[in-house]
Amino acid sequence: MSLFHLSANFVHPVTPTLIKNLNQPEYMFGLMFAVMTITNFALSPFWGKINLYLNSGKTLFVCCCGYGIAQLGFACATTQGMILLVRVLAGIFVGYDAALHDMTTRGFRIYILSFLLCGFNIFGSSFFTALNNGLISALISFLRTLVFQIGAVLVLPLLFELDGIWWSVVAAELGSIALTAFFMVKYRKRYHYA
Repeated sequence: MSLFHLSANFVHPVTPTLIKNLNQPEYMFGLMFAVMTITNFALSPFWGKINLYLNSGKTLFVCCCGYGIAQLGFACATTQGMILLVRVLAGIFVGYDAALHDMTTRGFRIYILSFLLCGFNIFGSSFFTALNNGLISALISFLRTLVFQIGAVLVLPLLFELDGIWWSVVAAELGSIALTAFFMVKYRKRYHYA
């Protein structure tokens, strides 16, 4: 769930630049936010009621799809009316749900552990880049961000259900730490750093 919220908010840092590039007035950012927030508030009881009939996973899927379509519309919008319309559409699909909040909170507490581990892997990749060994640097980055994460996302939910999704990033970082440590030890004599 935290991944959804992160991806849903990727557009916000570029929104003021987009508004400026479209030659829209400066107040449009606040107006867009207000329109979406009011729509969130107005429709949150609806999404709460929907969860009585659909499980949270299905509701989340519908909301992710709807919000994704709204964000795509936002990327294509060029006039004030179009921008406000797609912000209303986005507000429809981002309502409050207590079960979703609990799931997000638990997921974030697990996911945040990956931040404690990723520094070593980022350093390892940068280290080999600085040593002009782009192959090892790229291998660490590629395996860390794609292979280990996909593998963990496919396997861990089978073992730990929903928590497996959250633990997959942590597991990918742990696998990457092992790989980075292996390369650090393997190349220490070649580059004379240990």
